[in-house]
Amino acid sequence: MSTPGDPAPKGNSERDRDAKQQDLRATEDSIQTDASRLEQLEDSKTDLATDDPTLHRLSTEAAELGNDLAQKTRAEEELATDLG
Repeated sequence: MSTPGDPAPKGNSERDRDAKQQDLRATEDSIQTDASRLEQLEDSKTDLATDDPTLHRLSTEAAELGNDLAQKTRAEEELATDLG
């Protein structure tokens, strides 16, 4: 039961929009974190010899991050379009 002075209840569409905005912000934050990690990996790889076994591990991690980033940026684009 609402009382005078209570905010009006939000409709489903407004709640959906709020949820999508939160999802968009969280996705943006995650993309920034992954991009920073990818930059760190690439910086680390430049100092390694081509036969260093660490190079393969870092390259694999970078490739996985790149795939994750591609998925996240597509999701970000979809959310931005939905909110636009």
